[in-house]
Amino acid sequence: MRAGALNKRVQIDAPTEVKGNLGGTTITFAEYARRWANVKYVSGSEKLSAEQEQAIYNTVITIRYDSKTAQIDNSYRVNYRGRILDITAAVNVDERNEDIMLFCVDRTSDN
Repeated sequence: MRAGALNKRVQIDAPTEVKGNLGGTTITFAEYARRWANVKYVSGSEKLSAEQEQAIYNTVITIRYDSKTAQIDNSYRVNYRGRILDITAAVNVDERNEDIMLFCVDRTSDN
């Protein structure tokens, strides 16, 4: 992908286990990397959840491949302009080690 197409800044967050006072663990997220990206909303839908309408946006985010981005999997998430996107798949495009496509779901509640 040409550098000019990577015109949005995204933050990738990695999951971290935090032990609680009672011995249980909680998953939290911490910044893993910031990268220039191409962000495309590819589809959207709505569903009713807990008596509230919820919009669901499918998004594809393309970033450059490097040793850090090669580690991203579906346990990570993306923070884009304050919106949290769950990664459903991370694909090394054509296994060329040039670009990573992050297939994401952005679940945004309408109030």
